[in-house]
Amino acid sequence: MAIAITTSSTNPLSDSNSFLFQKTGGANDQGKGVSYDFTVDSASKAKVMKISFDYIVNSGTFTAGGIGPSGADSDVIVYVYDITNSQLIQPSSFKLFSNSSTIPDSYSGYFQTSYNSTSYRLIFHQATTTTNNFELKIDSIKVERANYQYGTPITDWASYIPTFTGFGSVSVSEFEYRRVGSACEIRGRFTSGTSTATEARISLPSGLTSTSCTAIRYVGGGVKTGATASYFTMLSESLTSYLTVGMQNATNSGLTKQLGSTLVGSSDGLAITATIPILGWSSCVQMSDSTTQQVVTAIANGTPANVTSGNPIIYPTIINDTTGSYNATTGRFTVPVAGYWQVSMAAVASVATTVPINIYKNAVQNLMIAINTTGNVSGFGMVYANAGDILDVRPVGSGITSFSATTNYNSISFTRVSGPASIAATDTVAASYYASANTTASTSAPYNFDTKIYDSHSAVTVGSAWKFTAPTAGVYSGSTYINASSAPAYILLYKNGSFYMALGYGPLNAISTLPFDVKLNSGDYIEVRASASSTGNGGVLASNLTSWFSIKKIGLL
Repeated sequence: MAIAITTSSTNPLSDSNSFLFQKTGGANDQGKGVSYDFTVDSASKAKVMKISFDYIVNSGTFTAGGIGPSGADSDVIVYVYDITNSQLIQPSSFKLFSNSSTIPDSYSGYFQTSYNSTSYRLIFHQATTTTNNFELKIDSIKVERANYQYGTPITDWASYIPTFTGFGSVSVSEFEYRRVGSACEIRGRFTSGTSTATEARISLPSGLTSTSCTAIRYVGGGVKTGATASYFTMLSESLTSYLTVGMQNATNSGLTKQLGSTLVGSSDGLAITATIPILGWSSCVQMSDSTTQQVVTAIANGTPANVTSGNPIIYPTIINDTTGSYNATTGRFTVPVAGYWQVSMAAVASVATTVPINIYKNAVQNLMIAINTTGNVSGFGMVYANAGDILDVRPVGSGITSFSATTNYNSISFTRVSGPASIAATDTVAASYYASANTTASTSAPYNFDTKIYDSHSAVTVGSAWKFTAPTAGVYSGSTYINASSAPAYILLYKNGSFYMALGYGPLNAISTLPFDVKLNSGDYIEVRASASSTGNGGVLASNLTSWFSIKKIGLL
């Protein structure tokens, strides 16, 4: 037999015996391997599991794997097979990175179990075409729940664009925020427009609200360009989604909110810092699978039937549902885990009429996320929901009776927004690019987002063959915006060179797209294309990027 596994008591890595993975015969045995079936406890359903073992090259010539998606496979790689659902799962790390015959190495990789399966198969797969013979000594194989760890989350700085009140038409040089325990730290600089006699405000990042307090709080300060005897004070009120601004000087109390016209004139530059206690954030959080790495999401598409005012829009085909929470018969999603949930939908309506689409929670109208004015409707919003709450989307008003029969133009997704603690528990994989010049796309050519804002793993290839290549397996969440200057077109996501899903549609200069989630293995790549030749405007318009793309890894699956 060319591939075999035995046990040996000769110089075991641990205890009295080790496994020996043997490749003999000097032939190309690609595709062969060994496997072992195992079960997990019911409590480990829909949880992140860790695979680990020790190994060393016992004899022969073994080729170790290369780092990153462009790195070559090791001669032997590790996979998991979900027996119940007939699904092959690539762990977060699947290569063996050592070929040492003197120093043992350790392998560890993570995968997420399904909500409806306890039966799995661990696979050691001969991945290369080598004819070399080798023997691996393997010991202490474990498949176990990822450890629970508690700590204070401190995330990387992330950029955001606030909404300003009282400062006129603002141009933003830079605004960033991060989580530090129970507080959000903000730093930024901007240039005011023509200030107005309204209360000066700067919004917090989306979804954040200050904690309750009995009086206005001083949370930071600011300065402006030019000589001045005044010091700006950043103020926070109870349960608000914005900061207000005061001024400390000989005539003003720093704890009194001010009007924009009192604080600045036209084209004044300001720099501020603030630390705001945030509602729902704790300084001590779980840093493992229950609150960080576990992906909780559901995606469905298909042609909704019997679209009527006040009733859920039913997308009949489930593409993915990690917790079995979406009911394709009723269109309702039962929330499995408390938290903030992003709900996104897209459809091509039967008629062009002004009909809002709202998120409903527990059959109560909650938040408008889209409005149908052209026959094409798309939007997304975020709501807080407890476990057991019911979410769906519904038209509010008559006029829409049906959606397009083109399945790929209709979709809905429910995604739990993981807290920043996930960054503390796993490496960040994130990239953001914009187009510095006009870029033309079609079904055969992607948009070229050629200018890097950030790219943690150099995962983007720019140019005529633009693509994002996943450096590690997982679920990735992305978004894009195309400011079109040519004929309207659908914006499409391609995966590994094939059409995957439609992201949005719109008229000239306003092609609206939706956030998307996509499962990628290491080496998989995605592109953004157009259904017809369409040019996206590049460069910077009024200090805002006009055509851009961003993506980040949100967890395992």
